[in-house]
Amino acid sequence: HADASLDLGGIAKGWAVDKIADVLPSPCYVDWGGDVKVRGCHPSGRPWLVAVPEPPSIATLRLRVAKAKRAGQKGPVFTLADVHSAEDKRDDEAKKEGETEDDEEKEYLAILELRDGEAVATSGDYEKVIERDGKLYSHVINPQLGRLLELNPTTLAQAVVVAKSCMVADALATAAIGKEDPSETRAMLDQFRTGYRVPVRDYLLY
Repeated sequence: HADASLDLGGIAKGWAVDKIADVLPSPCYVDWGGDVKVRGCHPSGRPWLVAVPEPPSIATLRLRVAKAKRAGQKGPVFTLADVHSAEDKRDDEAKKEGETEDDEEKEYLAILELRDGEAVATSGDYEKVIERDGKLYSHVINPQLGRLLELNPTTLAQAVVVAKSCMVADALATAAIGKEDPSETRAMLDQFRTGYRVPVRDYLLY
């Protein structure tokens, strides 16, 4: 079709992480915005560890959208990763100066152990959102239904995939978050556990 185009945004970062890890000396740990690949063994002898943070609630996302508006973002698409990073930086500076009593640690869903040559990629609905008519939508489109995913307690907020290729993990994590039914997502990812050139070793859905 003359108007069709191909966007490689769903795999480009994972592909780049693979290529960077390939040219760096081993051992190495490559992290680009949450997409990680490791080579060799950790210098201490333990496995490489990757923490998976718990996604924010919808109420928290609404607060971050409000902060993004005050910071000058026009919408309807809001990049909340910048707002979150700024919050973390202010919290860290305040704690160093003793200006806050909030010592609550971040909540993590899991601590993943990566072996030599393994990668992990994460896709979520909470770093870039769209606000329309008071509702929040993910920037990811459900390709089967041809519409944006509305953020609600029943849809997936995060998909994490572990495989030997970061590009494959990146693609599958993005495809997983695009499905609205968690049971369909599990069925899709389970197909890639065996009989595939780059099998999925593990995944986490939330």
